[in-house]
Amino acid sequence: MKIDPAEWEAWKTAKGTKDRHSATAVLSNWSKRDYQGAGKWLDTIPDSSIKTDMIGEYAWNIASIAPELAAGYLPQIPEGQSRKNIIDKIAAAFEAKDPAAATAFRAENQPSD
Repeated sequence: MKIDPAEWEAWKTAKGTKDRHSATAVLSNWSKRDYQGAGKWLDTIPDSSIKTDMIGEYAWNIASIAPELAAGYLPQIPEGQSRKNIIDKIAAAFEAKDPAAATAFRAENQPSD
């Protein structure tokens, strides 16, 4: 899947976060079926706003199934509500396995105000 950066920026400007781009829908479905394959593809995207946005989508989708992997993407996700939601979803996945790990994860990933 190849995404034109100019088209991506035009879409974001026009739609914001109200509608999903078809590429994020594809990544969402793919990461739920084969998160490792989707992650390998994600690693091939050059650094750009497309990659940043896709990382957020990917981390959200894998947070419940591979929270450690999702947590590794947090440094690349900008501060804001989306990042906070991803942190909460990862912490919930940790909570189910190890409450102490969830507490530590939350403490390490407090939003910077």
